[in-house]
Amino acid sequence: MWKLKFGEGASNPLLRSSNGFLGRETWEFDPNGGSPEEHAVVERLRRDFTRNRFTQRDKHEVSNLKDSSEVTEEVLLTSLRRVLDQYSSLQAPDGYWPGGYSGILFILPLMNEDGGWSTHTLGPSSMFGSCVNYATLRLLGEVLDEHNDGLSKGRAWILSHGSATVAPQWAKIYLSGTIQLFQNYGCFHIFFPFIQVLNMICCWIENPNSNAFRRHLPRIHDFLWLAEDGMKSKVYVGSQCWDTALIVQAYCSTGLTQEFSETIKKAHDFIKNAQAVLLLSKIPPTEVGDPIQEQRLYDAIDCLLSYVNKDGTLSSAESKRTTPWVEFINPSESFRNIIVDYPYVECTSSLIQALILFKGVHPGYRREEIDRIIKNGVLFIEKKQKNDGSWYGSWAVCFTYATFFAIKGLVAAGRTFQNSLSIRKACNFLLSKQLSTGGWGEDYLGCQVEKFAITCLIEPMFVGQSVQALQVTVIKWPSIFQIRSSLV
Repeated sequence: MWKLKFGEGASNPLLRSSNGFLGRETWEFDPNGGSPEEHAVVERLRRDFTRNRFTQRDKHEVSNLKDSSEVTEEVLLTSLRRVLDQYSSLQAPDGYWPGGYSGILFILPLMNEDGGWSTHTLGPSSMFGSCVNYATLRLLGEVLDEHNDGLSKGRAWILSHGSATVAPQWAKIYLSGTIQLFQNYGCFHIFFPFIQVLNMICCWIENPNSNAFRRHLPRIHDFLWLAEDGMKSKVYVGSQCWDTALIVQAYCSTGLTQEFSETIKKAHDFIKNAQAVLLLSKIPPTEVGDPIQEQRLYDAIDCLLSYVNKDGTLSSAESKRTTPWVEFINPSESFRNIIVDYPYVECTSSLIQALILFKGVHPGYRREEIDRIIKNGVLFIEKKQKNDGSWYGSWAVCFTYATFFAIKGLVAAGRTFQNSLSIRKACNFLLSKQLSTGGWGEDYLGCQVEKFAITCLIEPMFVGQSVQALQVTVIKWPSIFQIRSSLV
């Protein structure tokens, strides 16, 4: 059985950490672990996945929708407490919530029925995914013969689509590095080796016996683990601060923080180290623990404001420093608009919410600058709204997700259903996309075509329903009765 380990690594001389391995999560195999009943459950999950792997590619909980009696406040509170209890049980000892940050799965997607591999779990076969994964299987010892139907189908798919010579540049970099095509000068072509694999390949090519390469080896466990569908991979080592901050917002929005004070205290201890604590500063210390030092908040605001673009918006990792024409030299051939760090609705909304919370607690610090940024950020969000009332999301799927962030940012800045045309249009958009069951769902294809997409196979998702419910809560939507059926 596999066991999840938290915060380990201090005893390994090859591992280093600047925060005592806070937030580190790895899976460790225990050959003697687990009861016969637990082993039977794992085997059942494996069989179920193998049987359904071409019809249910993604992992999600399906809503258990039933005809119910009238939705009362008591029913809603019971359902809400049940959800919070479940979330509390999933909290790590360090105070955050562990999870697989898979991102783009061109490293380890599943084989499609046509023999190719996709760029992500739900996508069609691509040259990127197929070439990289086919080469990986061969390097791992898989032999191309009449007994290996999967490998034969994979090779046939690649050859029928032009062979590896037409694969995008990222795939060629991986393949060239793996067969040591690059000499010492070759690695300079990797202008930004942002993931573990490329860094490790470069160190191995330079010297497979070096400490630089050996230090990469124990970090493999931060990225790879096993599930019922085989090997899994993370793009980065996790999104612990992001996840915990969003979950804490959900707890604080319920009015039940006193009932779940132990959970909130543990989360507070974790995110004090990440300095994401403004919302918690409004709750009594008896419920959430001692507040963070004031100077640390000032330092955090100074850091955040240094990343703000000139127009008051926020990008993902740095301020926008150049113009879109540099996209002509985009070397990936797989993803567009990645050379410039553009402003995003989700990031700008989060910035607005954080600055307004900070201003409420510390109204005198850099007040004029903060007010100007909030004003410009709101104008940016309103300008980015589409004609149908939605916003395009860049960090999740897709329009309902971005609309959630946009509405929260606008509401934080004082917009309401009554005084904001943008919010009224957003509400009409959400109502128009509600499923007959009362919930919401969305297809990932909407990200590609930049239009809301839904297929007959889409079922209402828990995430979508909670997003819409929270939106209605923060905007005091007059038509709240229309979404009550999705809340229980």
